[in-house]
Amino acid sequence: MQMRVLIVDDEPLARRGIRARLKAFSDITILEDCEDGESALDAIRTEAPELVFLDVQMPGISGFDVVRRLPRNRQPLIIFLTAYDQYALQAFDVHALDYLLKPIDSGRFVEAVGRAQRQIELHLGNSLEDRLRLLLAEHPAYVQRLAIRTGRRIAFVLVDEIDWIEAAGDYGVAKDAYNTVRFKRLITSALRIELVMQPNVSAGVQEWKVK
Repeated sequence: MQMRVLIVDDEPLARRGIRARLKAFSDITILEDCEDGESALDAIRTEAPELVFLDVQMPGISGFDVVRRLPRNRQPLIIFLTAYDQYALQAFDVHALDYLLKPIDSGRFVEAVGRAQRQIELHLGNSLEDRLRLLLAEHPAYVQRLAIRTGRRIAFVLVDEIDWIEAAGDYGVAKDAYNTVRFKRLITSALRIELVMQPNVSAGVQEWKVK
């Protein structure tokens, strides 16, 4: 999808620099620039950009003030721009996506835009499966064992020892070389099993069937 981006900075040269860098991304639409906080507030309210590059220090109201004046349910993703690293903690206190120091490093810029693109895809995912896959792309760690509630106790099953997992109504059954464990509300689809297990392990789960 196209991501609409607003650039807010009181320095014309800085705005041109951001605009030039963004031209490398084919899925980004650049809106008109803003040179102060008040015009940024108006543009965000009327244009509803998905991403805003927002300078911290500007005449009138600061970039932080801009974010605080926006309703939480109407806030775009924010990447702060500044020449001073002293504002970093404050930037994340207002839930900024990222924080870029001037002069901007090219690698960091590409990384920040990539994070914004993944966040937009995650937010607009058409299905739960899309969102799960995107979440795991951000945090690609695989579980080594499953904690399964069975009755009043918790049973731990090593993932690489599972022979098969079977759905049985509201319950499931996990079978390894030693035990058959009946559980409730752990995993409800084959897709989720594939997402939490290492690829070579999930490929070895031999059977998935619904009764």
